[in-house]
Amino acid sequence: MYNDEALLASRPKGELIWASGGGTYLLNNRYLPVVQRSRDVRVNPGKFSLFTGRADNTEELLHPVSLVRELFEELILFTGHRLYRPVCKGTGPIIDVIYNRLKTYLGLEVAAAKPLRLEQLFCAPKMTTVINHGVQWEGLLDCHVGSYGEVNVLFVLAGEIDIDNLRAMDGEYHLRDGKAILQNRSIYLYDLQTAIGKNITVNCGGCEQVLISDCLMSEHLRHLVRSIKRNQTLDRIKHSLIQKTTN
Repeated sequence: MYNDEALLASRPKGELIWASGGGTYLLNNRYLPVVQRSRDVRVNPGKFSLFTGRADNTEELLHPVSLVRELFEELILFTGHRLYRPVCKGTGPIIDVIYNRLKTYLGLEVAAAKPLRLEQLFCAPKMTTVINHGVQWEGLLDCHVGSYGEVNVLFVLAGEIDIDNLRAMDGEYHLRDGKAILQNRSIYLYDLQTAIGKNITVNCGGCEQVLISDCLMSEHLRHLVRSIKRNQTLDRIKHSLIQKTTN
């Protein structure tokens, strides 16, 4: 676990904290899975958030696209009782490691998983360069800098899915004496059109709904929702202009 207060206090004034990352899925071009944070955490207690965390090692700091790992680790989806397995270009090795752990520590039926085909979307990407001791990485990243100066590398992976039978579980856990201890946070499906979040957590009953207003969102979730809506508006305008031109 990270001591956020100590980390912030040790940061030289004006410098950013590099890096955290993760994100969510955009399902059927309308829905975003989000997680409700525990009320006893130091950062964003009780708020709805993306599936994010800090880099685990130097490799992830130097190759920030690897931070998509946090999303795959923390968001586990099912269709009914059958596990979904994400399929997204360039992430196969990451997913293999994560889903082997799900089988080992959580006993999930990985072999029978249904493929969930995903494509990465960019909301407001910028060419980003990471340099360390002469080693350089360069690529497009969607980033959001929070009010505490922490850089979040955000990923949006889009796909089509059976919403009616969608269930989810929080895949965040820690090991104690070789046994996985789950956090068991609640997962909600946020509707971009209505701002209603439906609880889709496994065994929750699937009936609880809540209005997820801006004030109930973490900074990076609020930023991402606004970015997606802005892009969808621009796409509708572009589509309308194309139709007028061709008619």
